[in-house]
Amino acid sequence: MSKVYSIGDWYFYQNHTVIRIYGCELTPYRLHRYVPMRLFALEYFRQFGNADVFHFSSRGKKAQLKVRNQLGPFIYNKREEAWQEADKMLNGLGLQTSFLWAPYDPNHFISLRRVRYRLANYDHVRLPHIEQYANQLEWREGTLEEATTQEELAQRGVRNIQKMADFELCSQVFSLPGTPVGAAASSSTAPQKTAQTTPQVTSKGKEKEMEQEQSTPIAK
Repeated sequence: MSKVYSIGDWYFYQNHTVIRIYGCELTPYRLHRYVPMRLFALEYFRQFGNADVFHFSSRGKKAQLKVRNQLGPFIYNKREEAWQEADKMLNGLGLQTSFLWAPYDPNHFISLRRVRYRLANYDHVRLPHIEQYANQLEWREGTLEEATTQEELAQRGVRNIQKMADFELCSQVFSLPGTPVGAAASSSTAPQKTAQTTPQVTSKGKEKEMEQEQSTPIAK
């Protein structure tokens, strides 16, 4: 979010992050507390494209919202289709949604541009108890909290189980190249024992042959 050309805000909750683009008519997703660039880019293009199409493009007006064509690993080409594709991708991740806050335009960013094109005002719905925590550098206790659903708790439990399984698998993989000391010792001494027993067997056989030869009378 650029401070010079601000088109939205972010809100840090206790367990997640919410991005709100001015003029967006969609319910934002609850992103991770530390948002990866991939998720941020998808949510950014999703909300930005929706706002641009809803207020300008669909009304035959020239797009008035500047957008970065590339953000993270994604390139934003077709405005009317890109935000829908981003919405499908985010929906497939099973993310929970926050609440719908519309119209959202605290700085009259969208409203002024609508008036310029002789469109109706876009009056912002004020929620001061939430707006005061916009664009904070970090979450602080006693600020923004949002109830966690049972589905979200279940998903966290599944993720924790998967992490534990991955850790156990890694520990097993790391132990494969090594061999227990006892097993190594027994395997290394086994050939020596066979090597020692083999000469004993052959020598005993020779002694028996010699005894038989001595006991056998010599024919005259």
